[in-house]
Amino acid sequence: MKQSFLYGLISLGLIAIISIFSIELFLKVTAVISIGTVIISALFLRTLIRGKEYNVNSNPSDEREDRYVGLVVATFGFPYLIMFIIILVFSNYI
Repeated sequence: MKQSFLYGLISLGLIAIISIFSIELFLKVTAVISIGTVIISALFLRTLIRGKEYNVNSNPSDEREDRYVGLVVATFGFPYLIMFIIILVFSNYI
């Protein structure tokens, strides 16, 4: 998961360098990636499923793999989420 966090930081830096002339593009890309990773990780971690709809007869190894993928996606999107919150709080663009 350290690698996914590092990949998230590197990709955020590259997007910041590429969109240095257009702050609006940076805001849109950061918002889309942060919200997308939150939704995707929530789906993999099964946090959007109610208790009655949860399948108790599922395979534990599949669940373990899904949880790992969800955590990797969440750690990749964490730098984007932090940057989006910082921009949202300290900016008047939105």
